[in-house]
Amino acid sequence: MKRLLSGFGFVLLAGCLPTAQPNQIIVDGEASLEFEPEIFSLTGAIRARSDTQAGALAEISDTLASIRDTMPNLEGLTHLTIDAASAALTPIQNPECMENRRYNDEEQCPIEGYFGSIGLSLEGSPANLSGQALSLLSELGAESVSLSGYSLVDRESAQKDALDAAVRDARGKADNIAQAAAATVIGPIRVQYGEGFP
Repeated sequence: MKRLLSGFGFVLLAGCLPTAQPNQIIVDGEASLEFEPEIFSLTGAIRARSDTQAGALAEISDTLASIRDTMPNLEGLTHLTIDAASAALTPIQNPECMENRRYNDEEQCPIEGYFGSIGLSLEGSPANLSGQALSLLSELGAESVSLSGYSLVDRESAQKDALDAAVRDARGKADNIAQAAAATVIGPIRVQYGEGFP
């Protein structure tokens, strides 16, 4: 479940006696709404080591192509995006030479191979396929695969629902206080977000 909280401080006018300055009621409005998650997010990496740059690049490229071809065919998947924007190719130098090198003299150490890597970020729906997607991604050769979270398709709409519920809560509290004091709530004169509520 995704839970959205919304909180407000309300200052409302409560007119009950004919005074120059109407009385004020200060209340807090809170709401906690739960929503079924709709989107899952995965992260992982493709890594390869080879004697040559071309070999390392070919290996990580082949694995990425396999992931792009196979992942969308996961049964029940209705949406998938794959971001593989971060990539690196690093030379692997002789470890004994690197250990015994002088300060800033690593350029003199021979290169014995190359290490290639690609960072992956995936988003898919429905959210209940996150486990199957994670398993398939691992089977296709991705490493360090993990579930990074869940989200909603329309988070703004869900936040508005939570906001509306918090406003109704504040108005209900103010009405109850006003009724007990034989007063009438006229309307809000100031609204502010409460501390700690997104």
